[in-house]
Amino acid sequence: MDGASKGEGIAGCGGVLRGDSGECICGFSKGLGAYSAYVAELWGVFEDLKFALSHGFLTVELHVDSQVVVNTISFAKGGLPIRWTLIQNIRRFLELD
Repeated sequence: MDGASKGEGIAGCGGVLRGDSGECICGFSKGLGAYSAYVAELWGVFEDLKFALSHGFLTVELHVDSQVVVNTISFAKGGLPIRWTLIQNIRRFLELD
């Protein structure tokens, strides 16, 4: 899973689902519009979890390359509306809320 942005410009995210042995099962990419890299990373986590669930995966191991995003998902108590909505939706997927 990853998210990226060109400054505060065009952003996107994508991910790959792998099996127990590391084999590639399927992947996705999605254009997001104008977001920061941080918000693109949050979108990436959300879309990856949603994608995995839609393909029948109930247990996933998620690799996130941003410790800030991991900390935000784990500990944030609020924030700007788009970010906070994403965080709450991610937590619902992870059953942290």
